[in-house]
Amino acid sequence: MQDNVQELTKMLIRIEQEVSIDRDAVDLIEQAISMIKNGSSVDKVIFTLNQNLNNYSLTHGFRLSAGLTELKLKLSESPNKWRGAGITDAI
Repeated sequence: MQDNVQELTKMLIRIEQEVSIDRDAVDLIEQAISMIKNGSSVDKVIFTLNQNLNNYSLTHGFRLSAGLTELKLKLSESPNKWRGAGITDAI
């Protein structure tokens, strides 16, 4: 359970470094990291992150950097992978 949270956090930090020149991308990743640190369920973090990635894509001509594309694919690759990683599993 904690492993999934740590894995997600590590992935977010790595991708944040890759997209560091894009302030909008950094903001959406920082929001996800902050939600994790504040104890939000992983389901809620992923839902919000996917929503923010979709909005980012829309406002940037449907273009995602390589790091954000990787993140989007990982989040949707196995929706149940992150299940049970949150404190309450509630959205």
